[in-house]
Amino acid sequence: MKKLIVSAILLFALALPAQVINEAWRPDEGPVCYAVPILDYSTMTAKEMAIHYFTNLARMGYDCGTPALECGSSGTLPLFALDFKLSTAARWFSKHLNDTPCFQHDTCCTLTLAGDEVQCVSGTACTNQPCDKTYCAGTSWVERIALFGASPTGENLAAGNELAVSTLCQWMNSPGHRDNICLPTHTSLGTGYHGGQNCFYHYWTQDFGGGTQSGRLYPGALFIDGTLTAGVVVKTPSAATDASVFVDGAETTLSNTFGTAIRGAWSAAVAAADCAAYHFTVSFADSKTERFPPTGYLFNSENPAECEAPDGDPDSDTAKPDDTTPDDAQPDDQPDQTAESDLPDGTVPDEESDDHSTIPYDFNPAKDDAGAAGDTDTAPSDWDFAWPDTDKPSDGGCSCALIP
Repeated sequence: MKKLIVSAILLFALALPAQVINEAWRPDEGPVCYAVPILDYSTMTAKEMAIHYFTNLARMGYDCGTPALECGSSGTLPLFALDFKLSTAARWFSKHLNDTPCFQHDTCCTLTLAGDEVQCVSGTACTNQPCDKTYCAGTSWVERIALFGASPTGENLAAGNELAVSTLCQWMNSPGHRDNICLPTHTSLGTGYHGGQNCFYHYWTQDFGGGTQSGRLYPGALFIDGTLTAGVVVKTPSAATDASVFVDGAETTLSNTFGTAIRGAWSAAVAAADCAAYHFTVSFADSKTERFPPTGYLFNSENPAECEAPDGDPDSDTAKPDDTTPDDAQPDDQPDQTAESDLPDGTVPDEESDDHSTIPYDFNPAKDDAGAAGDTDTAPSDWDFAWPDTDKPSDGGCSCALIP
């Protein structure tokens, strides 16, 4: 088992179905740049909220149907707070991987910050890499995320699956990525999704940090899990007694469908039109009630910036960036405790597993496919390939996850 020493855990998950690779799509190198206002609740997509929801379920014991995949100490792991700076960095990178195109943690060009845009320096982007073999000289992943004002502790990448739950299980079936999801020292999370027309069509990024939150409700979402479902995560010192989701004003009662009333998820099937505004409320045995998001709304949309708040005035009804979950935030009054509190030692777990029975088409290519020859300090030593659940990509268009 070969291991690679780096400054933080750097792990890949790459879906590589030949039948969904769009090899014909190759952009000419041009200005690769995006405006980067920090996201808020009103501009997070349903997919991005859903991957956060399912990642917290994994912290509570969700095992994708394979008990051996359950996180250790899942009963006490701290749940992931939502960090909007990490989320902005993650969405930017998911789009960058589609647009350049390449697939690696370092960027596919040299970055610079010009005003409010993070952009490639002209002439540095590599645009002719094959989808399955990529190594470009670029800005390091830590420097990239720092351009968005965040301090990362780890990162997961995935491609190929459209649904959040499928992508979460893609990571959970890859030992290194599962370690990132289960590490007790990762306590905040930013998630970013982009759907485009290049290579793998669906790109996902998880950026981990060390922040905390003070509220009892953790990110909820609308998501597809057989049917359209609304779910919210609760961690509370006093048992949750009632929970509801309001979709365009219509209330649906939620049930405790995972975990317990102290630490678990509440969900129910719902109906929601495109751009439907929604929020959650939960009441507790100590007579307190909380709302998620605390102000404003989430939107059932791939481009929430185009949606209007229910009163027609987005400026007054949508949430502002939450400053209560910075990377250096102090723990709340009742933090989760685990036996493991030391920072990662910087050793990357080997991606290869002797048992791939849960992913029938899982394999590891030759090590020289993974990075530049001789570059053992930055190139990954193994890539873990997992085929997604479908051989027919959806055509969501390149604009569905643009940073507004």
